[in-house]
Amino acid sequence: MPLQVGFGICPILHDTLAFNPSPDTYGSNDDLWCAITDTCDFVHINSGVQNYWFYLLAEGGTGTNENGDSYDIATIGRDKAAQIAWRNTTIYLSGAMGYADARQGAKWAASDLFGGLEVTQVLNAWSAVGVGPSMPFDITLQNETVVDDTLLYVAGNNITAGPAYVIQSGLVLLLAKNVITLKPGFHAKAGSNFNAYVGDFTTPSLPDTPTALNIVPLGITPLLEWDAVSNATSYRVYRRYGVGNWSNIGNPSGNAYADQGARIDVSADSLLQYYVTAVNSWGESGPFNIASALGYLLKEKPGIPSVYALHHAYPNPFNPTVTIRYDLPEPVQVRLVVYDMLGREVARLVKADMAAGYHAALWHGRDATGRPVASGLYIARLVTPKYTKSIKMILLK
Repeated sequence: MPLQVGFGICPILHDTLAFNPSPDTYGSNDDLWCAITDTCDFVHINSGVQNYWFYLLAEGGTGTNENGDSYDIATIGRDKAAQIAWRNTTIYLSGAMGYADARQGAKWAASDLFGGLEVTQVLNAWSAVGVGPSMPFDITLQNETVVDDTLLYVAGNNITAGPAYVIQSGLVLLLAKNVITLKPGFHAKAGSNFNAYVGDFTTPSLPDTPTALNIVPLGITPLLEWDAVSNATSYRVYRRYGVGNWSNIGNPSGNAYADQGARIDVSADSLLQYYVTAVNSWGESGPFNIASALGYLLKEKPGIPSVYALHHAYPNPFNPTVTIRYDLPEPVQVRLVVYDMLGREVARLVKADMAAGYHAALWHGRDATGRPVASGLYIARLVTPKYTKSIKMILLK
């Protein structure tokens, strides 16, 4: 039966429920369930099961389900239950999956976020609504080869792996309260990922989410900076250009990244958007809010511009450094000079023969002798034999 997270498709009539019990156990009393495609007065099979699982996880509860199985669920609180359900929905589930997949995904989500206590209650709550067994007391793994799979085993007492248990590739995680025994014939091959923990089930958690993401122009190259995350081993930087798809463009070890494949341009028509996640051996954090800047991708730009151009200064106002971009469609002699409002030359940024292409010059708010200039309005003027243009800039200290 396909799983659709959320409430049933048709309304549940109060009069109907007054005369018919509301089922909460998958696979029981089939005459009380309404198929997903049906219109009826009963409870849809994709509704009550997971709703009651979430209720037991958030609030706790004891009782006997419609299969005759007793349960005793300790609450983990609404906040933790919500985080587990959300991570399961967004990371591990897709629209065509069923309840067994939801149970497996919730188990992984609880392990990612918290640890063994929460994993235990997740499994027990699923058992209470008739999906899978409660957390087993002992687990034996043998006569199996794991290939490109991701498996998590949690036992209330002991786990034994082997003989003939081989992890060819993928990830296997064992959590046991007392003892984990690896017998002869157990083999985790090079390139696979095997982890085992014994004790109170407290496992390392996902890294915290990076905060304070900011774009600092490095000339016209976007330089991303964010606050370091103490439990991260690296980071992943994602970029989207315009309305395109997000893509991973870098995996720095520190909390800064210069995007050499893009350029900041305040006259551009499209946005460069970024977010950063933190990574450790247990996975990837969620993203933080998005940082944006007008700009373009180098691969979107031709190698040689078709016309002369002097672009708006960036940033503007500035303190103390401003970037001045200009385009040359052919090799030419260039002069780029900064003047004050009285027309006096303040600084000569460029006086040279320049190749055709996209160029940029930096002015650090200093005059020709290297002394800082006062706050105020300044003029940048580009002069070539065929093209002349001026732009205004404000130095604001």
